[in-house]
Amino acid sequence: MSTPLRIVIFHLGFFYSGGGEKLVLQQARWLRARGHRVDVYAPIVDERACFPDLLAEIGPRALLSRLPNVAGVGDALTLLMASLRASALTAGLDADVYLGANQPGAWLARAAARRHAKRYVVYLSQPNRLLLPRAIDREARPLVMRNDFHLLSLAALVGRSVLDARDRASVRDAAVRLGDGAYITTILRFYYGGGWRNCPAASAPLERSPVAVSARSGDSVRVNGILVRAPFILLTNRHYPQKRFEDMFPVLERVRRTNPGVTLVITGAETQYTDRLRTEVAERGLSDAVLFLGLVPERDLEALYRAASVYVYPSPEEDFGMGIVEAMGRGTPVVAWDNAGPASIVVDGVSGRLAPLGDLESFGGAVIELLDDHKQADRIGAAAWEAAVRGYSAQAHTDVLERALQDAATPSRPK
Repeated sequence: MSTPLRIVIFHLGFFYSGGGEKLVLQQARWLRARGHRVDVYAPIVDERACFPDLLAEIGPRALLSRLPNVAGVGDALTLLMASLRASALTAGLDADVYLGANQPGAWLARAAARRHAKRYVVYLSQPNRLLLPRAIDREARPLVMRNDFHLLSLAALVGRSVLDARDRASVRDAAVRLGDGAYITTILRFYYGGGWRNCPAASAPLERSPVAVSARSGDSVRVNGILVRAPFILLTNRHYPQKRFEDMFPVLERVRRTNPGVTLVITGAETQYTDRLRTEVAERGLSDAVLFLGLVPERDLEALYRAASVYVYPSPEEDFGMGIVEAMGRGTPVVAWDNAGPASIVVDGVSGRLAPLGDLESFGGAVIELLDDHKQADRIGAAAWEAAVRGYSAQAHTDVLERALQDAATPSRPK
C-alpha cells in the first residue's frame, strides 16, 4: 500500500463543464479513495457552471476573488492576476507534493513547490494553446467565443516570449510529466522535450458487462424534465465551435431517412455557440429530432450513456476525447473521426467505428450500420467496454498518477 500523501492540485479554473475539469475533480476523488489528503485550488470556482454535483463533493477553492466581468474580460484578468501572484497565492498551501493540471495550473504548482521546497507533477491535456493553437483554433468559428479568450490571446501575442519562457519552465522543472493519452503525449514530448509518462483520461466503467445495445430499444430516460426515448444518438461535449456539433445535423438527416424515430441528444452547458446550433436545427426542420438537455447531473449522464444506441464524437482535432471512454465504459458503440486523439483510443471495427476525416457520408453510414446491425452493435459495444476496463478505468489512471506523485514526493527517486 502506498504512503498517504498531502496533495494539492491546481487547475485553470472551474467555470465551465469540460473534460479537463471533470478529470481533475475525478482525480481528487480517486486519490482520496486511496487514503490521500487532497485539496484542489483554481483561480476561479463557479459552483453553478461546472459540474455542480462534483464540485459539491470535491470542494475546490478559489485562490482569489473573481474580478468583475467588465467588458466581458473579468475571468481573463482573474487568470492573469493569479499567474502574476502565483508565489503569494500559494504561500499557505504546504503539501508533500503538488499537481499542476494544465496552465496556469502547472505554473501555480511550480510556484508552490519552490515556495515550500517540495516537488511537483504536471499533467497536460495539450500544449499551451495560446502559444500553439491547432488549425481549428485559428478558424472563424472561435469568433463567437467569450471576450476573455480574445484578451488572453492578445496578451499571449504581446508577451509571447515571456509566456513561452514561463510555460516551458513550469513543464521543465516538474519532477514528473504526465500526458493525457498516447496521441497528445507524443506531441508534448516533441514540443517540450524531456521524459513523459502516458496517463490517459478515464472514467469508472461498469463493473459488469453492460446491457447489450440491441436490448436498449425500449429504454427511456427523463433528464431535466425532458423525456428521452430510445433509440437515440448521444453527443456530450463542451459547447464550443471547435467541437463541430453542426456536422451531426446532416448525419442525423441521413439517419432519419431509414430510422425516422431516432433523435440526437445533446448535453452540456449552453453558450453562444448553442444559440447558433438551435438556429440551424430550426432551419433544417429538425426541432423535433434534436434535444438540448443542458448541463446534466452525473447520475443522469450515466443513465444516458447506458441507454444510448450510438455515441457520436464530431470534434475533428480533439487531443483526447473523454466522452469516448465514458461511452465505451458503458458498452455504447462510438463513431468518431479517424484523426488525432480518438484514433488512438478506438480500434475501427473492433471497439468502435472511425470515419475518414470530414467524410460525413461515411460517418452517417457508420451510425446507420450500428443502428440496423444489432450483432455488430452488440459486438462492438462489448469490445468497447472491455477496452475501457483494460486501459481507461479509474484504477488504471490512478495507478499511473499515484506512482508519479509518490516519485515526486520522494527526492531520492529519479525523474
